[in-house]
Amino acid sequence: MLVTSASPGGLEPLITKTLSEVDPNLTITSVRTMQQQVDLSFDQERALASLAGLFGIVALLLAAIGLYGVSFWDPLAAAAGSLATCAFFAALIPAGRAASISPMRALRTEEQRRRHLGERSRAS
Repeated sequence: MLVTSASPGGLEPLITKTLSEVDPNLTITSVRTMQQQVDLSFDQERALASLAGLFGIVALLLAAIGLYGVSFWDPLAAAAGSLATCAFFAALIPAGRAASISPMRALRTEEQRRRHLGERSRAS
C-alpha cells in the first residue's frame, strides 16, 4: 500500500518501474485507489443484497396476490397477513442500519474486532 496525495494514474508507471527494479519476477496486475479496492470488495455483497431484496419483493407480491381473494375474517389469512407485515418491518430495521454505515467504518470495525480476538487468543 502506498499513501500519496498525487494522482494514482500518474504514479503507476513509476511504481511499476521501481518494483520491477527491486524484484524482476514480481508481477503487478493493477494499481487502484483504496476507494476502488473497497468498492470492488463489496460488489458481491451488494449483488447478493439486491437479489435478496428482489426475492423479498416477489414473495410479498405473491403473498398479496394469494390473500387477495380470501375473506379478511378468515383467521389463517389474517395470521398470514400479520406475519408478512411483521417480517417486512423487522427486515427494514437491520437493512436501514446496514445502509447507513460507510464501508470504511465497517472495515475498521471488523479489523478492530479481529485484532481484539487475536489478542485474546494469544493471552490464553
